Amino acid sequence: ANQALIVNLLLQKNADLLPQMRLEHTGGRVRLGIHVPGTMDANNQPFWIDVAKYKDVIIRGGYPQDLAGYILTAAPVALDDQQKLFRYFIRCTNMFGKLVFGRNQQALGVLLNADTMCFKYNEILTIMREPSIPALVRARFTALMMNFYVDRDPQSSSPQVLYTRAWSKVPPEESDLQPVATSSQAIAPVCETGFTDLLEYLLEELPRLGADEGTAKTLNTQPTFGQLELLTAGLTLTDLLVDFGFFLQDRNTVTVDYSKIKQLSTVVFQILDTSDVAPKPSKKKESVMLAELRTIALRLLLRFFNLRADYRLSLATASWEAIFAALFASEAEGRKKFLKM
Repeated sequence: ANQALIVNLLLQKNADLLPQMRLEHTGGRVRLGIHVPGTMDANNQPFWIDVAKYKDVIIRGGYPQDLAGYILTAAPVALDDQQKLFRYFIRCTNMFGKLVFGRNQQALGVLLNADTMCFKYNEILTIMREPSIPALVRARFTALMMNFYVDRDPQSSSPQVLYTRAWSKVPPEESDLQPVATSSQAIAPVCETGFTDLLEYLLEELPRLGADEGTAKTLNTQPTFGQLELLTAGLTLTDLLVDFGFFLQDRNTVTVDYSKIKQLSTVVFQILDTSDVAPKPSKKKESVMLAELRTIALRLLLRFFNLRADYRLSLATASWEAIFAALFASEAEGRKKFLKM
């Protein structure tokens, strides 16, 4: 009810209160501009902000902090007018993600078809990939990718360990639970690539995000707010994709391909690695975020262990099928010899 109320009163009847976005390809990079209706520049023209200006790293309290993360967490009185607009934009993207919780079709239909937003699948993936955009913004769009496109019908959870197996020679029955597209689903844009480009991005980007700015391959030396936000969003998205059966081919068979899961395992252990530092109590927000990130990593690692158990069941099932196939062949041969007597 609350989602429907906000969609109706804010997204539909008062959309002019929401920030507008546009993507431009200039100078070999992608520029994400944001504009809050009613804001004007010195020439009395609509004022657009290039979010790349907030990618800098500043020193506060003796340790580095990304500027975008500071703007999000600082007291409003410490921010200038442009920084407040940027903060408003970040807060709105967080709200958009919450409005579609539970696969809310009304919110999805409104947001994905908004001409003033950059919410098409290719646009969101482009923003996620662009290194000149602050990590905090990329993290918010990673979460939107999960809520807008991945966590939607017909995706559903796959059993982590499939305990009930069907004989491989039995033809599978057609499911009577196939989702039927409704009018609201039909008008909402969908991913048409099978998420292959998204999987490639995650396999390439997560190892880079899990490394420090220097040569160390851990997160133990002053990770930034935005870096941790982006890693958390990326790992949460990865966990959901694995739960839906992505990153695997021929699952529940002995020919399953675990190469991508092995790549992800390396990233998980990289995030969990504390071998080069002695943990110390800290009240910094980044320390709390790092602990939460490692909790997500452990949950994903547990899912990988369950996949290993599932593979062992596949091996056992294949062995039993081979035994019964040999018995049936032996019995058939015996019957033939008996009939010839």
